[in-house]
Amino acid sequence: MIRVLVLLCGFAASSLSQAQALADSSQLRGLWVINGGRNSESLMFAADDEFVYSYSFVSGSASGATPTHRQAVGAYHVQAGVCSVGAEKGNLWLVLDSRRCCFTAYAMQRTIVLDTVGTSMSRVPELCGNKTLRRAAE
Repeated sequence: MIRVLVLLCGFAASSLSQAQALADSSQLRGLWVINGGRNSESLMFAADDEFVYSYSFVSGSASGATPTHRQAVGAYHVQAGVCSVGAEKGNLWLVLDSRRCCFTAYAMQRTIVLDTVGTSMSRVPELCGNKTLRRAAE
């Protein structure tokens, strides 16, 4: 049993070593599509440390459903330990109005994985939850 746990821990560590924690904002710049959501979502990270969060959803009944598109502009910063919740530290901090999101962000080829740090920060569920971003086709 202990041998199996050691093997599993070694596998998890080797998988994470293939992912690189984001070190600066240059890896984020551009348009990213958020995978796995029910609605259409994207994040556009600009060079001036601003981001645009875009999302669409359908409201109304099935017969009278209307698509609605929204955008929100916020600020971001990438740096090791830039945000924290308790003892946990993140490397990506998103600020939207008075709300904050703290993530540990990893780059894997054309994918960015955002893991939420802690649970006590003011949260925008759509924005602050765990996410997988995929570079938008150019």
